[in-house]
Amino acid sequence: MRMMGYQVSRINPEQADQYESCEITVGEINDATLVQRITNALTQSHVVKMHVGCGARILKGWINIDLSYVPYHDYMQYYTDKFYPEAIRGDQSDFYAIDVTKNPLPFPDNSVDVIFHEDFLEHLSQRDQVLFLAETLRILKKGGVHRVNTPDLPSSMHDHSDFSKG
Repeated sequence: MRMMGYQVSRINPEQADQYESCEITVGEINDATLVQRITNALTQSHVVKMHVGCGARILKGWINIDLSYVPYHDYMQYYTDKFYPEAIRGDQSDFYAIDVTKNPLPFPDNSVDVIFHEDFLEHLSQRDQVLFLAETLRILKKGGVHRVNTPDLPSSMHDHSDFSKG
């Protein structure tokens, strides 16, 4: 990542006080409503859980992120209640339309307990994979969990990456 001009690091715990007043800002995401919804989700939950690349599988009580909302009934033609039971089904109120390849994630540092994505990372370019993982490290709380489920990351990196640059 350093070759790409990025550095990933955690802040020193002694410096944490200066970050306590961090607020989520709209920044490049020009949607104040989205930022307010994220702020509410962060303050209303004891455990903040993020599901990136959710597609139609929106999980109740999670911050589900994808490019656009797809109703779950479209998803049910492929999966049964066994794999997506009604008890865990979220709705549009659990969904956040964010393009993670275009903007930084609109979350404060160290604010998310669990990050989950499946069949997502392999669709990103090498550059976007590195930037996305750096962003998730930035927002993940110390001791948090980042679960990556991908069918074949080495193959996907080969297909989407140019290793001649280092």
